[in-house]
Amino acid sequence: MTAWRLTRPRLSGIANDVRQVCSLADPVGQVIDGGLLDSGLRIERRRVRWAWVGVIYEARPNVTGRRRLFVPENRQRGDSARR
Repeated sequence: MTAWRLTRPRLSGIANDVRQVCSLADPVGQVIDGGLLDSGLRIERRRVRWAWVGVIYEARPNVTGRRRLFVPENRQRGDSARR
């Protein structure tokens, strides 16, 4: 059952993973693809926030902490932190 123990090194690893994700640039609003139609209409495909997240769990204690990062509760769906 040592795989289930949350030791200081494992907790430190989870904290480092959280810091790493927090330091990433927010991709919401980035233009992925686009172009100008013959009619003059510009069309762009942009990155948007997810409406829901599904997680497949593994039998490790640090999985919940790592997956928790990707589910923001303080923002409404479709809302960007850059507004």
